[in-house]
Amino acid sequence: MLLRSLKILVLFLMPVLAFRPGVFSPQILGDPQPTYQDSDAQRSLDVRKKENNMQLVFSSQRTWVGKTIIVKKPAIVISKVDDTGKRVHVEVLDQIAYTVSAEQAGLLKVRTPYGNEGWFDKADAAPLDEAVSFFTDRIRQNPHIVSDYLCRATALTHLGKFDRAVKDYNEAIRLDPNEPCCYIARGQGWIHVKDYEKAVGDFNMAARLNPQSAWAFHNRGCVRIDKKEYDEAIRDFNEAIRLDPQLAWAFNSRGSAWNGKKEYAKAIQDFDEAIRLDPKNVAAFCNRGNAWHEKLDFDRAMSDYNEALRLEPKYSYAFISRGTTWFIKNHIDKALSDYNEAIRIDPTNEVTYYNRGRLWLVKQNHEKSISDLSKAIELSPKNVDTYILRAYVWSISKEHDKTIDDCDEILRLDPSNAYAYNNRGAAWFAKKEYDKAIADFNEVLRLEPTNVTVYVGRGDAWLNKKAHGKAISDYNEALRIYPSSALVYLRRGIAWHSEKEYEKAHSDYREAQRLEPKNEYVYNGQAWLWATCPDPKYRDGKRAVESAKMALELNKNEAIFLDTLGAAYAEVGLFEEAIRCQQRALKDLDFQREYGDKARQRLELYRNKMPYREG
Repeated sequence: MLLRSLKILVLFLMPVLAFRPGVFSPQILGDPQPTYQDSDAQRSLDVRKKENNMQLVFSSQRTWVGKTIIVKKPAIVISKVDDTGKRVHVEVLDQIAYTVSAEQAGLLKVRTPYGNEGWFDKADAAPLDEAVSFFTDRIRQNPHIVSDYLCRATALTHLGKFDRAVKDYNEAIRLDPNEPCCYIARGQGWIHVKDYEKAVGDFNMAARLNPQSAWAFHNRGCVRIDKKEYDEAIRDFNEAIRLDPQLAWAFNSRGSAWNGKKEYAKAIQDFDEAIRLDPKNVAAFCNRGNAWHEKLDFDRAMSDYNEALRLEPKYSYAFISRGTTWFIKNHIDKALSDYNEAIRIDPTNEVTYYNRGRLWLVKQNHEKSISDLSKAIELSPKNVDTYILRAYVWSISKEHDKTIDDCDEILRLDPSNAYAYNNRGAAWFAKKEYDKAIADFNEVLRLEPTNVTVYVGRGDAWLNKKAHGKAISDYNEALRIYPSSALVYLRRGIAWHSEKEYEKAHSDYREAQRLEPKNEYVYNGQAWLWATCPDPKYRDGKRAVESAKMALELNKNEAIFLDTLGAAYAEVGLFEEAIRCQQRALKDLDFQREYGDKARQRLELYRNKMPYREG
């Protein structure tokens, strides 16, 4: 019965997880396409006319602006009209997939990784949703053109059909095993399915075949960022920059690696250079904003996010990051608006659901928080952080079985995750399965031998098992590590009380009150001892009433304090007041469920003009 003098419940630890910024991952781009003979030249004139006619029919049906396209042949030249009205060469396209930024009179405008913009013939591209069938027809006409397999594989990868794409990548490599761009293209595909080892293997091969390929080093560095191997990533980006000092993406990517190392000043320098080389690089603006955010310069962060959105109004990453900054600035509704917009633009980004799930948690809307976190897990089922946060929301929603399920999954993914052991132990504790709780707390302490919270939690489990000596031992260790914890003194006081060491119990209660004069549970513990101690030497009904009243003054909604005040009134002979307090306490459903039988027994004692004694 002593435990009712303190609502003992092992703390579910709130995960110390930051909102995730809208980090635009360093862009994975390919090498120049293979310079094979134009595949169109190997087809009959009739076939080429048929392809162009199909293109014209399709182009009359809808605009391609904002859409992903796949180029039909290597080395397409883009051009623009200069100030004198003359059409001038801009750059040779060396990628397979592009996004259309404008369309006019049968021409498409695209932007290259170097920040250059120019136009080319719409007939030389296929929209993503038509590209697979288009290149399938071409392969059927001639199954020996490497670039056709790469183009179809790229389209399949963008469509999320990597199982089919890898067959095309493999066939391209079989046809030309010495072409570096084939390995770079397949490496990009492995990244889409998060098979980083195979991606690195392909980029290694590309670099071996062409040591001058900046993109091979750049893309390998991007994989290493995903693997959090930041120093190795920086070395790769250094080499990419040495090979191609004008490659803005290499500076942006190296900046992302510096961000990962929390060296934000160096990151900002790289983002500055990326922006100098390519003033419309929205990813560099967004990533620089993230660096300013981490340096707590929220105004500069906002400025960069806004500029990114000015350049690209549908740039979801900037909405994610700006939403996080709004949240830190306590503009919760603006943060929610930005997260909503990010999801509207890109409903497949798990980071946005994760961040919005955290926001709903702060707004205490646990149902919506769980919904968003579950969606994030559906999109990224191996992200431990999301399971950690959802497990916490389940725990504070008292869904202990679901907490345990999520912690099981965390430990499957990360067998040394101390947080999961702690919160699973807390869930077992809440279910009164104390042996399982102790087993989990043992694992936490094996991983984190100085974790005060877990010593307290394990001590509480021992206390509930009436293993008072073991509880006191854990509380002693907690106080050795953290000697100023009123909570631990209070708990040890309860353990001494249970051992009938009343002097030691009083001493710990007094120290707890000295350390934390406004702790209602300390007042309650003292009042219970003064009111119910079987040794008259330690009973003091008047002080018990005063202390119980103080506990209720600090927290009017705690039924166990009414129960304690009832016992104190009975000790001083005020049985009518004792009865009223006990009846009020029993109206609380949680109290009635936990302590109802013994509380009703005390009520009968008061009705018979008898005080209660702790037995």
